[in-house]
Amino acid sequence: MNPVTIDYLVSNAAQIFINAGYTERSVGEKVWVWKAILKMHKENDLDHYDQRTADLFIEDASAKYEAEEIGRIRYLHLVKSAQYLLSLHETGTIDNLGKRNRPTGLTAAFDETVTKLLSYPEWGEKTKRNLRQSALPYLKWLQSYGHDSFTRVTKDDIRAYLIDCSSRMTVNSIDTVRRNLKKFHFFLFDTGVTQDSFDEVFSFNTPPAHRILKPVQHTEIKAILDVIDRSTGKGKRDYAIFMLAVVLGLSAVDITELRFDEVDWINGEIRIVQSKTEKTLALPLTKDVGTALQDYILNGRPKSDEPYIFLTMKSPFTKMGSSNPNQLFQEYKKKAGVQGGTFHGLRRSLGTNMVIEGVPVTTVAQVLGHSSIEPTKQYISLDCKHLKPVALGLNGLPQYGGARP
Repeated sequence: MNPVTIDYLVSNAAQIFINAGYTERSVGEKVWVWKAILKMHKENDLDHYDQRTADLFIEDASAKYEAEEIGRIRYLHLVKSAQYLLSLHETGTIDNLGKRNRPTGLTAAFDETVTKLLSYPEWGEKTKRNLRQSALPYLKWLQSYGHDSFTRVTKDDIRAYLIDCSSRMTVNSIDTVRRNLKKFHFFLFDTGVTQDSFDEVFSFNTPPAHRILKPVQHTEIKAILDVIDRSTGKGKRDYAIFMLAVVLGLSAVDITELRFDEVDWINGEIRIVQSKTEKTLALPLTKDVGTALQDYILNGRPKSDEPYIFLTMKSPFTKMGSSNPNQLFQEYKKKAGVQGGTFHGLRRSLGTNMVIEGVPVTTVAQVLGHSSIEPTKQYISLDCKHLKPVALGLNGLPQYGGARP
């Protein structure tokens, strides 16, 4: 076999995934791994793909996993991405890739409806993906009972499907299906596919089954924050991440997605569109959070034109993944000798503290970005005070100011 340059291999692999219908983000995550392998080749003065060098990359990933520096999901992603390059080098293709835009298996009428749903302008992309996820098994169920379009679908058919779901789903899953199908049928009615929205069929409540997750105790939070080495760039970054969760209650995904234009330094406010709810959330830029962000941005953040604030600490300095904050939490929890808990527990601690301090549940729900007060009622425990808005004048910080409306 003629030797293949590592640069060509990486470029070709990326194109194969793009052609297979993978999202830009999914391809980008794989390219990040391939560039790390490419860098190892260059450091060893190799222009062509070398399996021994790729094996060293996998060995390094295995060592980090065994040392609990990375989680299992991250480890498997690194190994799988490296194996993709090997497959391409050895066979000229990537085996068992599959098409991400594979057929739905639906009738022409149902398939056309799903296509229209994905271009419906009234909802965001995440909402449409969620509705599609609930609609596909529903449409396949209708097909199994002889329906090839919505012409003869009745209230009884819909009720029968919901009853079928109740025999094999949890209470929370049934409620999700009910809400999604209610929206889906509104879409069908709004676009003229059906003459009835069947709204009354879906107008029933299912009592939510909440799994009460333990908040991280105040003493444990202090112990974790104390073991972070804030003299390093990584430590400055990690401390700022934890402060956003502890003080403002931001989720891991909203922290890693945080951009410069969402921080209004002049007016002392952070304004984001929550990933989970797709709703705008405005929070005060408290002094402790602002100071931590300032220290990281000015003294620890790698030089990069990325619009996202939090970056990886190794080249090519890309945006952190949404699972990284919990991996960091596990790392520092171990150093601090803290047992149990998750990164989400930091957010839960804030909600608990606010309820204990007598903050109205409706206000707590607004701060945490809950769409209703139901998820907020379970916040009971702990004792500390925060969320006193202090506008900051931080000289030297990028004056992005204008938060996203």
